[in-house]
Amino acid sequence: MPLFDYSLLLTGKYHDMLVAGLLLSLQLLAAALVLALPIALVVALLRLSPFAPLLGASRPDQLDATLAAAEYKLDPALKQKLDELTAEYRKGDAPR
Repeated sequence: MPLFDYSLLLTGKYHDMLVAGLLLSLQLLAAALVLALPIALVVALLRLSPFAPLLGASRPDQLDATLAAAEYKLDPALKQKLDELTAEYRKGDAPR
């Protein structure tokens, strides 16, 4: 039963291909880290910022303003004017 000759991998074209593949893998790893770490840092800082409600509430007290706005009623004349101004952007909306 013939055994695989590992010395083929240590010299010649197979060695060159293995080294090229290893270098490509390391380059891709470095590129992924260069892209991923700053993005992760930005996301972490945004979660800690006072503007976090823009991304969603992370604490119950952040919901107060949102819930208060949901109960706010617009003046009917203002609502009518806003509806007229935004009608072309809402084409396809069914009347409710």
